[in-house]
Amino acid sequence: MALSSLSRGCIYLVEEERLARASQLFLEAVRGKRGLVVTRLPLEGLDSGDALSNYPNFRLGLVGNDLHVISPHNLPDISYKITDFIEDCKAGVILIEGLEYLATQNGFATVLRLLQFVYDKVSGSNCIILVSLNPLAFTQKEFHQIRIETVRAPESYIEQEMEPEQVGMLKARL
Repeated sequence: MALSSLSRGCIYLVEEERLARASQLFLEAVRGKRGLVVTRLPLEGLDSGDALSNYPNFRLGLVGNDLHVISPHNLPDISYKITDFIEDCKAGVILIEGLEYLATQNGFATVLRLLQFVYDKVSGSNCIILVSLNPLAFTQKEFHQIRIETVRAPESYIEQEMEPEQVGMLKARL
């Protein structure tokens, strides 16, 4: 992917079964810029976890007494951390993974409103947001609503990350 083709003020959707390509894109795009990582997955368990841990990060979870763990039910705090980063940063990159988890904990409509609010904030900024998302975790209607708020990352072909039968199921839904 030519990173110069990423427009500032956009949310890019990286369709993948598990966080992989979005973290690679983040690490490429964040060079010389500030970064923020929001993830459901512990960074220690990711291939790119060591590199991602060099940036401010927080994990979505119900268990943990670490300051870097935020309850998925605390959407105002999640929203504040993301929008505060956008407002304080001249040019930055945000990686978000875990919308599926937020949707199961809060309901899809609530998470869509969060995504819409974040879109409104980032659209007037010099920041880029990369959202890692498994499209099979949502209904066809829900996934379509997410795609309205995002731009598909040019090289986020789910075929690279998913089994052939999963690709066929997804294509049938689209």
